[in-house]
Amino acid sequence: MCVSEDAQSISLLNKSTPIITCKPLYNGSTIFVLEANLVQLDKSALVIYKVDYELMHKHLGHPSKDVLTNAPKHVKGFPRDLEVPSKSPVCPGCVQGKMPASAHPPSETRATVPFKRIHSNLKSFPMVLYHKYKYFVNFIDDYTL
Repeated sequence: MCVSEDAQSISLLNKSTPIITCKPLYNGSTIFVLEANLVQLDKSALVIYKVDYELMHKHLGHPSKDVLTNAPKHVKGFPRDLEVPSKSPVCPGCVQGKMPASAHPPSETRATVPFKRIHSNLKSFPMVLYHKYKYFVNFIDDYTL
């Protein structure tokens, strides 16, 4: 598979046979319209990546092995050939999710004026977000709590 492009179109090719062709909506447009023709291909040409347990576990929010084992019976289009390992390595995301957060002891006093005591939390997202953000920080003024 390869990609061919020129000023008039972008195409996905299989051995020089166009499978998918995208053309500009109008001349000079940066919005492309997809035109696709069904062609007879061998199955090996259609497999872009192999679905594996680790990929599905991470992308579906860290479900248990039982959930992924039973998903093909209950979810339309779920891969039926997913191999769930009998022993899988420890998932760092699952371990972090099961750890209790250590709370600070409650304070006996409160701030008497605004901005005298500020509480903050820094959290990291489990993966880099679409806009490339990795962390979230919030600040809370103790006086206004």
